[in-house]
Amino acid sequence: MLHRIGTDHGRRAWVNPHTDGSVVAAMSSVSWEGPHKFVGRSDDGSCLTKGTPNSWMSVDLGAERTVVPTHYCLRHDGNRNYAARNWVLEGKAADEGDWQEIKRHENDATLATQRYAVGAWPVDAGGRAFRHLRIRQHGKNAWPNDRLACCGFEVHGRLLDAQV
Repeated sequence: MLHRIGTDHGRRAWVNPHTDGSVVAAMSSVSWEGPHKFVGRSDDGSCLTKGTPNSWMSVDLGAERTVVPTHYCLRHDGNRNYAARNWVLEGKAADEGDWQEIKRHENDATLATQRYAVGAWPVDAGGRAFRHLRIRQHGKNAWPNDRLACCGFEVHGRLLDAQV
């Protein structure tokens, strides 16, 4: 979904969708780099929060876009120490309302403790469409501490885009 947005549905070469304003990525805090790395595709640098419990990274697809997720992928950042182990994928349909849990991970060691390791997971969102998605750490990472490190996020599913 982010690749499709970043290539304007295959009509141009990839551009980071946060950098060009197509989506808005955000982080609960920034320890290194910034939110553009969360939705980026390059495996250089790092993207991590400060060591605060319940740290998160999110993406707002914009008022005209939602996604019905079926799978998602995370890429660890450039520091092998902070691989996620305890986190949830959450979504919101609009700006208001509560975050809904889509998938919960408990002591999930799928992300290897190596630079830019990638993991992928199926999700069952019950057909719900979301404008906002976030990864929220609910426990310690592999170090163990409370830093959330993620240098790549992608969602697969049905993109509902009024701009197409």
